[in-house]
Amino acid sequence: MAIRKLLIALLSMLLVKCADFDDHVLKVEKSAESLNGIKFSVSLSGGNEIDCKGEVKYNDVILHKFDITSYNWEKPLEFLINYSEFPDIAQQLAIDFTLNKNPRIEIFVQNKENNFFRTEYLTLNPRVPPVMTGIDLQNSGFAKKYPIRYKQEIYDLEYYLNQYNLRFDDHTLEKIATVSLLIKSNTKMLPAIVPADENIPIYKDKNKITASVLCDSISSNPHLVLYPAKNNKYYDGPNLYDIANAHYTGLVKSMTNSKLFKDKYLLEREFDVSGLNGEYDLYLIIADKTNYYFYYDLGAVIFDNIAPEFDEWSVGSYYFRGNELFEGKVYLEYTIPYGRNPYDVIFSGKVFGDVKSLYVDGKGIDFKKNNDLIFSQKIYIDDGFKDIKIEILDEIGNLKNYYLPLIISQ
Repeated sequence: MAIRKLLIALLSMLLVKCADFDDHVLKVEKSAESLNGIKFSVSLSGGNEIDCKGEVKYNDVILHKFDITSYNWEKPLEFLINYSEFPDIAQQLAIDFTLNKNPRIEIFVQNKENNFFRTEYLTLNPRVPPVMTGIDLQNSGFAKKYPIRYKQEIYDLEYYLNQYNLRFDDHTLEKIATVSLLIKSNTKMLPAIVPADENIPIYKDKNKITASVLCDSISSNPHLVLYPAKNNKYYDGPNLYDIANAHYTGLVKSMTNSKLFKDKYLLEREFDVSGLNGEYDLYLIIADKTNYYFYYDLGAVIFDNIAPEFDEWSVGSYYFRGNELFEGKVYLEYTIPYGRNPYDVIFSGKVFGDVKSLYVDGKGIDFKKNNDLIFSQKIYIDDGFKDIKIEILDEIGNLKNYYLPLIISQ
């Protein structure tokens, strides 16, 4: 009897304790959303203060854990969830986004001691870009490639969809693969068409290049744009912001031509690249039906008409801040051992960047990039002065001659 009274008393206390938190409300508000993530706030308010543990989940995957305390006024916590940090859910998100399965994020808070819990949901509804399948870039410098990891993504998705008996056609499969890659890369842009471990195409003495891009969706205003990489001179007229805001529609037809190619669209543009030097990104910019623009980075291209530089070297005075893909520099100094004629002159220095070969007074020199260069070269000269010819050739064929004044006096 005593035990029963004790249990009843404890239950009564528990019910009273729980009742103290009945007015508590968990509030979740979305502030921003994209294909790659979501930003939202969470607040817990009520008459009595309570400390809770919280989780943000998508299906069974925990995206974030947090602590929250309730107050009698709202004090929201701000969260930004980047899906790219959870690559294992990218395919499921892509399937849900593409097949309109109304995916949602669960926000759950609890205090076990007080048997208190609340759950709210955020429905995910990001903009899904027009799908690009099998980007074909056709010019003399680019090989025909799919976006990096694209084919592997297709294989993985086929297995996943079949495993769960989800129906799909080729178009749906390609669209899901595109969206999955965009989620994983945390960007609106597809990964570059030129994989990082392959050489970026480099052009020399080109006046024009033509790019054609095959895609399965088209808007009334597609653009192919050459856009300079950081610290490079501006080239293509409008900036990306102006294009995206449709401020540059007057010359659209002359910028990019499109035509139906079988069941897809072929976008073509010829670029006048005479005089260009440096690294550029080739973008396709395309809009959905609501005129919301998406950017696809099709690849990088370099125009290299820059011969390596030369300078005299004194210890500690050398530096190189150029792009090693298309710029180079050679430093040299010399030491004359006295007492012999002809003299064996000892040269030392450093080589940076895209230097392919180096000749000093007609002699080919072996070197390693960024290492000290030390060699001996016979110079047939008596006391006096001679300009030593320095020939430097870069990887793509730019050659320039320099002269190092050598003075012998004993």
